[in-house]
Amino acid sequence: MGSEKLRDIVLSVCDNLGTPAAQIVKFENLMWYSKELDVDAIKTFCEDNDTSMIARNAMVWFVYKYASLHRIDYKDASRIKNAFKTPQKVIQKGLVRGIKG
Repeated sequence: MGSEKLRDIVLSVCDNLGTPAAQIVKFENLMWYSKELDVDAIKTFCEDNDTSMIARNAMVWFVYKYASLHRIDYKDASRIKNAFKTPQKVIQKGLVRGIKG
């Protein structure tokens, strides 16, 4: 089974479950396997009243980790910084070191 098919299966299952934990798995899957960081969707998830503080903190931590380990452009870095009030040092690791994800 290819990674694209696995990605589609994971996204389908997560959408059907609709729980905060499933949404975290979905966003994490998109970030790590598809290199997609949907800042607006993640911000909406974190601002949802049904999302617990633990789920919010975990999701923001995943975004910080992604930003520090992957190459991101300045436009995305600015969006991350503004959406999650990310410390500039975290974002600069991905920008300065130019780590390829």
